[in-house]
Amino acid sequence: MFAGASVNQGIQKSSFQPSIIDTIGHQASISKQMATVQASSRAPTVVMDAATETGTDNDSAYMDKVFLQQKYDTYDPNLHYTGNQYVEELMKNAKVLSSSGKGILASDESNGTCGKRFEAIGVENTEKNRKDYRELLYSAKGLEEFVSGCIMYDETIRQSSRDGKTLVNVLADKGILSGIKVDTGITVIEGTNDETVTNGLDGLSARA
Repeated sequence: MFAGASVNQGIQKSSFQPSIIDTIGHQASISKQMATVQASSRAPTVVMDAATETGTDNDSAYMDKVFLQQKYDTYDPNLHYTGNQYVEELMKNAKVLSSSGKGILASDESNGTCGKRFEAIGVENTEKNRKDYRELLYSAKGLEEFVSGCIMYDETIRQSSRDGKTLVNVLADKGILSGIKVDTGITVIEGTNDETVTNGLDGLSARA
């Protein structure tokens, strides 16, 4: 069937009865297309009929097509992505991180989590002790043979080793890439069974 002026024409009934999810998705697609056609002079686009598409076992695949159609109908060529100036660097880093036989060291524990680990071994949770703990990890002999990348906590990425070298450079000298955990921890959502939400999106651009 066609969207736009002809949305109510040419609809054929089928012996298959679509589910409520399929029906809602189809109606949403039609409504979205009608609004798009009214707001622009572009010719209506062709979409699949829910009655003929949802007779398969893969209903989720149909819904994907519906959402892709909606995305296409609201497409603005003036906002088209033109490329990434860091694509070569990203590809190079991806190859390093996926080196055979190596993994990523997650040392991004928050100060609170790190404190719990220190408490178990009788160590005080201070900035200096956290720095010494991470430096011990990063300076381990032969670390680069098994680790290709390291996730650091916000505090850690700003710290330096005893000889004055930043912890990022301690890893870089071993050929290990550094990343950073950008969230600021979790908070329990009130009124839930201890479900949590991740904090840190607010103010991320300033911290980055």
